[in-house]
Amino acid sequence: RGRPVYEFGNYKRYYGYRYEESDKDQRLAALAARLGDDLFRGLEVLDIGCNSGAVSLAVAQRYRARRVVGVDIDEGLVEAAKLAATKVKCGSRTEFRAEDFLCSPLKRPPNMKPERFDVILCFSVTKWVHFAQGDRGIRNLFKRCMKRLRCGGLFVLEPQDWLSYKKKRHLTPQIRHNVAGIELRPEAFGDYLISLGLVPDGIIEPPKGKPTGFGRRHILLFRRPVAADVEAETAGDTEGLPQSRKSNRDKVQEEEGTRASKPRKKRRDADEEQ
Repeated sequence: RGRPVYEFGNYKRYYGYRYEESDKDQRLAALAARLGDDLFRGLEVLDIGCNSGAVSLAVAQRYRARRVVGVDIDEGLVEAAKLAATKVKCGSRTEFRAEDFLCSPLKRPPNMKPERFDVILCFSVTKWVHFAQGDRGIRNLFKRCMKRLRCGGLFVLEPQDWLSYKKKRHLTPQIRHNVAGIELRPEAFGDYLISLGLVPDGIIEPPKGKPTGFGRRHILLFRRPVAADVEAETAGDTEGLPQSRKSNRDKVQEEEGTRASKPRKKRRDADEEQ
């Protein structure tokens, strides 16, 4: 009684809990060892589930990203991230948003153009999305990542394994209900991302001698093909998946043939994607 329930994974001092604060983030170090220390240099990076901003700030400060956007559902954690950015004088290259990524807009002011990133980080987020919204939430998460990733961009996914689901599934009755209905388990995420059009770019194995926390988890790397349909890049907040090119005549015929079913599709897209 009286203990907080973090049903969205929004633990306070999450990174301090996972590793000594004086240490480098193990996942960023593993990425740098695999892809080079300049893997973020000059790029725009999205950090989903940024917590108090430790990873976002490291990407901006240590790895010299041009711009880093961190998003988290917890307003208190986002305020802590903003304060930390001010303290390390990294505010000009970082932006922290208190919002639910699963219903956040693709188009942003002031120009209201689709927002795209060169790298998207999704560290230890998938379990909490699964807990909140089941398989539908996971599909929504991955589709939204696909939309926001530039052609040639890198998607970095660190999913929690199924065992960790079992340990936390009794947090609330709703979470227990959602977990019972899960069919798209973590081991199937790779196949689903491939079905969306992403291309596997390797797996970073857990380092030896790190038996707990982040050290136990694989990091999956995916690329959005450079040859992806240009129309998908500029279509705004639509399905955002690779499609075959069609002539204008084919598009007109398709629009006329599907006009009657269009309202239903809009409702479905709004329910799953917006």
